[in-house]
Amino acid sequence: PPPPVAAATCCSCHTSGSMATPTRLPAAAATSSLRSSLSDGLSGSFAGNMRRDSGGETSHEPSEYSSPKECKPKLLSEGEVASADIPHNVETSSQRQVIDAMQGSVALNAAAGAIAGGSVLMAVFPIDSVKTHMQAHGTSLPNTLSTLVSRGGLGSLYRGFSPAMAEHALNRGILFGLGSVIKKKLPESWAEPVRDAASGGGAALFKTVMLHPADTIKCRWQLGQPRSELGGLYQGFGPAAMRSSVGMAIWLSVRNALERALQPSDPAEGPLISYRQFISGATASVVTDLCTFPLDTLKKNLQAAPSSARLTMSEMVTRLFADGGLRRFYVGYTPRLVMVSINGALFNVSLVVSKWLLGPIFPE
Repeated sequence: PPPPVAAATCCSCHTSGSMATPTRLPAAAATSSLRSSLSDGLSGSFAGNMRRDSGGETSHEPSEYSSPKECKPKLLSEGEVASADIPHNVETSSQRQVIDAMQGSVALNAAAGAIAGGSVLMAVFPIDSVKTHMQAHGTSLPNTLSTLVSRGGLGSLYRGFSPAMAEHALNRGILFGLGSVIKKKLPESWAEPVRDAASGGGAALFKTVMLHPADTIKCRWQLGQPRSELGGLYQGFGPAAMRSSVGMAIWLSVRNALERALQPSDPAEGPLISYRQFISGATASVVTDLCTFPLDTLKKNLQAAPSSARLTMSEMVTRLFADGGLRRFYVGYTPRLVMVSINGALFNVSLVVSKWLLGPIFPE
């Protein structure tokens, strides 16, 4: 009868079933048999069954149904090969880039951030124009829309788009490129949320110093102010720097934490891009915006103030609070709440897709 099938074997003839009484072989014969088996491709399995006793001879325990020369490698099916070759619960490079927004080379993160930022801005710029007018003038949504349409039609919603597009793409490129550099320099012993917050906040502060003048120009063009009012391009820098650095620290920490939490137990399961990117991007953006929107209102009012009526940050806070209390700092948030969640979801998906497409071009 055929030998019983073992649960785990190294070859087809060495089973874990019954074994014959050990047969002692002279050392020379055992060595010759070993060389013969090695030449047949059985170095590992045959050598594993050899043991040397105290008398200088080597013992071999063959199967009662076969001799060492009859051993043949056990062939695995395609499914067994795939299961053996691919370790479970191990993230690939692409999956790590999905989970961590700063994972990958500096060039990859900078390019992906610029592309994602520019493409999303094109879709949501009219909403940003409406929000800017509501923040600057303290008017309601219907009145703001009516005023904008009467002044220049729907085209007025894209006033200032060119500098905004350039500033936003450069903004996101610096933010994610520099953020990846900072995070690689931070000690790996730090908790991951701390590393996320430190790298995101540091990169955001630097890019605000570089790009605040362009943002001021965009804000004034959106409000239709003449070009002679381009003095004081660093008006509103204080709240802008606070909002940018604190906001990016919150966004990156929340976003990466959600991506890790929503990952399946086996990273190989499911598609690379799914509902997880929409949820993590939207949630992180809403949480960040709720915390930092008052700083954005303060920044916009400081930027929009004419040269003849410039106020300090504390004076502007006092004026806005007297104008409507805490609610005055959230004027313009109604049309923004839904859009910021959509914006965050689309940006996160665009970022992941861009990194996936550009990965082969900018390897780590």
